[in-house]
Amino acid sequence: MTSKGWLTPTAGRYVELPGWLAQAPPQALDAHRLRAAMTRVRVDEASLQALCAIAEALGVGSLRGPLLALRVARVLAALDAREAVDASDLQLAADR
Repeated sequence: MTSKGWLTPTAGRYVELPGWLAQAPPQALDAHRLRAAMTRVRVDEASLQALCAIAEALGVGSLRGPLLALRVARVLAALDAREAVDASDLQLAADR
């Protein structure tokens, strides 16, 4: 593992990480640990409603967009070792 990327455990491919993620501690990038940590991150009802409202305002007719944004927000919180998603996680997830 380098400071700019990592090898994916399943595909064995090198993946370039964005700058802010490249600064994450190496143990945070272990896919199995990250997945386990992500499942423990809480999301409140207001956050779920906000993601769905954003998708609806953008004309997204599927739940796939909000669900993906929710997953990204949970990963961001897990990378920061937090137990709950906050507004900054939602903002970054919705922007991507």
